[in-house]
Parts: sequence; structure tokens; C-alpha cells
Amino acid sequence: VSKQSAQGFICKINLQMADAVKAPDIAEKLQELSVDWQKRGNTNYRNYKMCDLQWTAFIIGVDKYNAEFEINGCLVAAARNGGPMALVNKKDNFLSGGTHLLKDHIVMFNACGKMTSKVPWKEKGDIVCFEYTDDEILVVVTNDCKIHMMKPKEEDMVIVKDITSQLPNTIIEGAKVHENSLVIITSKNQVYNIEDLNDCKLEPICESYKEERSITASIMQEIIVIEPSVSGSGKLEVVFPKEDGGLYRINANGVQQLDGLGNDKPVALGKILKMAQTPALAGKKGCIFLALFNEDEEMIICECNLDSGQIMKFKAGEEKPESLVWCGADSAALIYLDRVVLVGPNNAKAEFYIETFKGFSCISEVDGMRILTNDHCYFIEKVPIESENAFTTVSLDPSAHIISAYQKFLNNDPRAEDTLKNVKEENKSSLPEGIKTLIKAATAEFEPEHQKYLLKAASFAKNFISPGEFSAEDFVRTLKDLRIVNQLHVNKYGRMMTYNQYKKMKTKQFIKILLRYHHHFLAYEICDILMFEDKSMIFEDWAIKKLKYSKGGNEEDLFEEIKKKLSECPNISYKKIAMAAEQEGRKKIALGLLKNEDSIKDQVPILLSMREYEAALTIAVTNCEADIVYGIISQMKKAELTMPEIVQYCSRVDGALYYLVSYAQQKKLVEPDKDETLGSIFEFLRKLDTKNPEQVEIFKQLQSLDISVIEEYNLLADTLHMPSMKEQDKKMEFIRTKTPKSMFTRIKPCLDLYRDFLAQKGKMAADQKGKVDFCLLYTSPSPRDLSTSRMPSSA
Repeated sequence: VSKQSAQGFICKINLQMADAVKAPDIAEKLQELSVDWQKRGNTNYRNYKMCDLQWTAFIIGVDKYNAEFEINGCLVAAARNGGPMALVNKKDNFLSGGTHLLKDHIVMFNACGKMTSKVPWKEKGDIVCFEYTDDEILVVVTNDCKIHMMKPKEEDMVIVKDITSQLPNTIIEGAKVHENSLVIITSKNQVYNIEDLNDCKLEPICESYKEERSITASIMQEIIVIEPSVSGSGKLEVVFPKEDGGLYRINANGVQQLDGLGNDKPVALGKILKMAQTPALAGKKGCIFLALFNEDEEMIICECNLDSGQIMKFKAGEEKPESLVWCGADSAALIYLDRVVLVGPNNAKAEFYIETFKGFSCISEVDGMRILTNDHCYFIEKVPIESENAFTTVSLDPSAHIISAYQKFLNNDPRAEDTLKNVKEENKSSLPEGIKTLIKAATAEFEPEHQKYLLKAASFAKNFISPGEFSAEDFVRTLKDLRIVNQLHVNKYGRMMTYNQYKKMKTKQFIKILLRYHHHFLAYEICDILMFEDKSMIFEDWAIKKLKYSKGGNEEDLFEEIKKKLSECPNISYKKIAMAAEQEGRKKIALGLLKNEDSIKDQVPILLSMREYEAALTIAVTNCEADIVYGIISQMKKAELTMPEIVQYCSRVDGALYYLVSYAQQKKLVEPDKDETLGSIFEFLRKLDTKNPEQVEIFKQLQSLDISVIEEYNLLADTLHMPSMKEQDKKMEFIRTKTPKSMFTRIKPCLDLYRDFLAQKGKMAADQKGKVDFCLLYTSPSPRDLSTSRMPSSA
């Protein structure tokens, strides 16, 4: 046995011994966890700690003994799916300590509480909205009609939109983010939707509704936006409480005042104090629910389809809560100063006391609820049925027997095998079902140690069934997914995402989130683990970020580094990277990258934006793309280049002058009264400096084009486009008297031949006419004859 093999064997034995020592503790812990579960009716809920939050140290800094930080004195925003968080001090909250960061900043953190960026904040307006979009951009709306958008990773990417001009003589009373859009309500009782926050164009949802009393700011804190896909009207709807009871429901059809919900037996709403909506993706089949809490301590649960959805009403509490939040889509939660109460019908409730004296904040997630305190992050969720079957001490489920057998195996108890044989004898399919239950229970655990223990127990049980009874693919895929999710919890990445949240996201969407925080290597590794082949967006985003944040240094070295890295991945869009390089003022790198772009149509626009006309012409002429060459010349004219400058650019590219003259001819034919381009060429020829070598070369190129032939062509085309033969003869007489005889003798036969050809066409059979039309399509003297003609007029 080699030394390396021996060392590996000894290491493996040591690991097994360590597992045997730890295993009893883990088994006991798993059973102890079920003791802390809280029952609401027939459903179990649990609360566990996700991580310790570090934000106190960042906020208070060196003044930690003289300053205080209380989360209930802040506005808190958090992105869904265990995403980043942001804090800003409430306007009426006094902060002690000279180094308190929240005095004049909005501070952003990852989900572990590690500060990622800070933005100076000295706005005088009151904040009416402080929320994250689905793309994890922080939106801060102030009542003086300003919208601030902040990217959590990039401090310099703070966009401020002032919409005062769109809302004269008014203030914003309330605002609500929905997906990546924003709804605002003004003091003049007008409701607007902003679909694109980059544009910030206000679109009225309906005409202003007539109400004698103006809306109060306290009412505007409770706004619900119902997306068209789940609303009763099939249109965007905005719902908020009426001050005297009931709800306003506003959509494109108008304004509706609801005092009750339901068609057969309407349920009275009363005066609504708190409102909440289940997170997106949480409701089954897109059925998202609303929870309403009124002043009579009653909870009303209804579907977002307010026209025909189901409604439930029950007594919920004895005091007014601080807020109302959904715990996934399973239960509405009343938030008090020291506890969270999950409520249900028939006075069913589950209470969780939060260990803090400085308040806490709750964020609704698709599978539960995240709780943020000064020091810790907790998670409340419904206990999966698989965990109940596996952990409960009185459980008779096969998964519980597998755990018992695995524990005996680790303790060297020979009865382990008998336990599993007994399970298999009772029901042949029970053992594979028990393995599946353990795998699902492992995915519901947040601690890696618990996951490993359950998966090892499942792997142990696999030895007692045939390969055909259980597919190993599910087991392997679960291992890969858990590896990814656990890696996200590391402080470096700081995303407190659960397995269920991860599985609800598509791989491409998940990769985009990682790239937003510059986690390119992690995204690449995840693609490898999941065997996701399209990695182009990772390489493209890496190159763009590299160009943006690599300050100083040698540009040639940077270009070579980017070029070498991009060569590892096919299907790269060099256009995007070149545009980013051009925006960062790295012109040489942009030109170098464009050489690798296959599509000419993608290359030329970027070259034109950089005013690299010669390079654009070279590419278009080399590839014989006449339309693109004409487009380049048009852009040069729009850029207000003089004709001598345009001619000089064309003269430096072999063959470009032919296209320039052809372009001039076509412009004259389409716009006969405007002969500026061709005339400018002739004017330029007359003014050429024969002593200038460069201009002499241009003169030689233009001479080779035979300008006299071009003039003859134009005269012939003009003649053929006369509406009648009489007028054509009149034009020919003009040519005979006003032009040299040699020119007339060349034009006249062409005209006669073309007339005779058209006359013969009228006597031909149908199939012959089709062939003639096809010939005319490509031999017509001008594109005006047939709009579909693709032949350059110079032909």
C-alpha cells in the first residue's frame, strides 16, 4: 500500500470515528428541535436562528460604548429570497454618539449584516417609500416628488429622478413598489403607475376620484398593489383603506368603494388598520391572498380576485398590532413589540417571543418570514410534513426507523440491520419512501450538520434496497443544490436563502443575482455543478465590470487579460463589452474587441458612435454590404461632416468612393431637386489642390469612376421617368441641344431600346412576362421603377 493510500485510509477511519461521536448529539438535537415547535391548529411552525448580524459594529463604529442602535428607530428594507438589507434613521428618532453612521447615511448590508455600501442622505423631504424591487434595487421615495434608486453594490450608481414637473403643486402621500415598478398616490387624490423606473414616466391608473376629505398619511402607509395576472378585473389594481371604513379599489375602469367583500353573503370589512399581501410565487397557481385587520380585532383573509374570490373572517387578537406580515402563504402574522403571533380560524394561534429589547423587523418570504433584530436573524416557517415524520419521537414513519437504524449502526449495534429488514418486511415500498422523506427533510434544515446526518442516514438505507427501487439521480441533485445553498450562507456572499427559495428560482435568474454582486467565480462554479452550459453572461458581465473598475494600469495588458479570458467561452457578445469599453473611454480596447464580433451589423453602430468612420467603411466595403455603406455615409452627413471630409474618408478605403458616387446618384433620383451630394463631389473636384499628394490620389480615384458616364446615366434615368412618351421626347430634345453630341448619341439608343423592350412585353405570354419582369427587376435604370429592386443604380 502506498504512503498516500495509507494516509487516506487512516483519514477516512478518523472521519468515521468523528461522525460516530457527533452523531448521537445531532440525533438528540433533531429530536429536541421538535420540542420547540408551536402548533397552530393542526399545523406546526418553528423558529430557528439563521445567523448573527454584524451591522451594529458598522453603524456605531468606535463609539460603541457611548452610542446606541435600535432597529425600531429605523426604516428597514430587505430584498426577498434572503437578499440584502438597508437601514435609514426615522426622522423623529434621536441618535446619540458622534460616529453614528445612520445620522446622515442610508446604509446597505448583505443578509449577514456586513456593510456593502453607504449613501449620504441629507434630503429634507419625508420618506414615504423605502423598499427593494425584484431586481434588488433600493427605491426611496420622498414626499417632495423625488425618487432615489440605489444599487446595493455600487455606491456611485445612485440615480435621482425629480418628477416635480409631472406633479405641479402637489406632494406624494404614499408609494408602493410592485415587482420592478412603482405606484404613487398624491395629495390631490391621483393614482399613478411608473412602469419603468429608469424612465419615471407617470401613467395615471384612472381619473382622480372625488372625495371630500383628503387622504391622510397614516392611511397611505397601507397600500396593496394587485398585479393584472391575479386581479379580478385583469388590470393593475391599487387597494388601500378608507378613513371611515372599507376599502378603495382603483383600476383602469374607475374607482370602487368597498364596504364589504363577497357576492352571496358579503362580509363587512369595518375600519381597516393593517393590510398585507402574500409574496409573489408563494400562492399556489398564482392565487395570491390578502390579509386585512380591522379595529374590531378581526382578521379577513381573501383572494386578490376581489370580485369572486373566497373570503374568511375570524377573531384574531385583543390588541392592535404594530404590523401585519404573511408567513409564506400559510398564515398571516400579527407583529407586536415582543412577539410574533400566527393566527388562524377558531382562535388557533402560534406565538413566538423574540429575545430583544430594541425591537425587530419582519420580512415576508415565499416560504416563511425573516426576523431581524439588533444582533440576530431568525426564520419562522411551517414545519414540512417530512420533518414531522422523521423527527417526532412517537413517529412510526419509515424515515424515523431509518434514523434509528443508522444511529445503531454508528454505535456498533448489530440490531441496525434487523431494524431495516423489519421495515422492508412490513411493506416493500416503505424503505424507498423513507429514504425520499429523509432527503426532503434534509433540504428543510438550515444547519449543514443536520443536513449531512439525514443524508448519510438515507445513504445508509440505500444499501438495503436494489438499485431499481430508488433513483440515485434525485439524491445526487439534492446534494448539489444543498452545496450551492450552503455556500451562499458564507459571510463572504451573505445571502440567507433557504432551499425552497432557491428551488423556486430559475438557474438563469439565480445567476443574474450573483452577478449583480460581482460573485463571478461562484456563479461559474454553480454552472459547473448544475451542468449549465450557457456561461456567456458570466464572462460578459465579468469583462464589463473589469473595464469599469480597473483604474490605471496598462491598457494593452488589460485588453490581453480580457481577450484571453473571453476565449474560454463560446457565444460571447463582444458588442456589449465593446460598448462598455467605449463608455469607459477605453477606445483601443473597444476597437480590439470588435474585431472578434462576427456580426457586421453589431460592429458598425459602435464604430460610428466612436466616430471611427474609416474602420466602419472598411468592414462594410470588405463584406460588400452596400446598404450598410450607404448607412455609414448618411451617419457621416448627420454628424455634419463636410463633403471634402466624407470624400477623404472614402478615399482611404479601397472601393468606398464607388459606393459614395452611387449613393449620390440614388439620392438625386429619389430627390431630383436635391443634388447636394453629387454636386458637392464635383465642387470638391474643382477645388482639389494638385500639389497636395493626398488630394491628388483622391483625384485619380474619382477620375477612374468616369464622372461623364454618371451624368449620362442620370440624364437617361430622368428621361425614362417622364410620365408620357411625349414628355420623354421633349426631354431628349433638351439633351440634344444642351449637351455634347457624343453624350446624346450614347443616351438615345438606350432610350429607344428600353421603349421597344417594354412594348414587346405587352405581346408576350404570361409566363414570358414573368421572366421579363424578373429581368427588369435587376436591370432597371433606377430603384424607383420597382420598390423591391436591390440592384445599385450604378449597375
